[in-house]
Amino acid sequence: DGGSAQLTITATVSTTNTVVNQATRIASSPTDPNSRNNSASEEVGSIVADIEVETGASAGVLYEGGTGSFIVTVTNLGPSDASDLVIEERFPSSLELTGATPSHGSYDDGFGYWSIPNLPVNDSATLDLVVAVPLGSAGDGVQEALLLSTGQVDPVSGNDGDSVSFEVRA
Repeated sequence: DGGSAQLTITATVSTTNTVVNQATRIASSPTDPNSRNNSASEEVGSIVADIEVETGASAGVLYEGGTGSFIVTVTNLGPSDASDLVIEERFPSSLELTGATPSHGSYDDGFGYWSIPNLPVNDSATLDLVVAVPLGSAGDGVQEALLLSTGQVDPVSGNDGDSVSFEVRA
């Protein structure tokens, strides 16, 4: 009688490869007299964005009683626009965060999470951090920045985090 039915499936593609979705009718009652239209396929590509995270310090040596600064740079190397990025920024608890200025998105200083809603291909965002260096905090330290999540597949995990070492002197 020419009737039709529709099935909707929602899925997340978690590969950088093209995926082929194929549907085939394998049985019907009554028997279908035209077997040439009982199969269909569609190629589905994933949205891929290679996110690079880099970090740096204003100086390799900080001094007790002074201040220091760090910068985190996130770059979308493409090939697609990126969304819903969350970067975790970590530095020693002996340092006191006194300022955080993101060029894109917002920074939650309670958790150390920098959220970037959108980052176009070949664009970069920066997070400038200023810390106070308390007396009694001499020693070696490491500041790290790590990509925690993104709304796209990131095909290169080797550039999703960075760290910089520094020394605190009395």
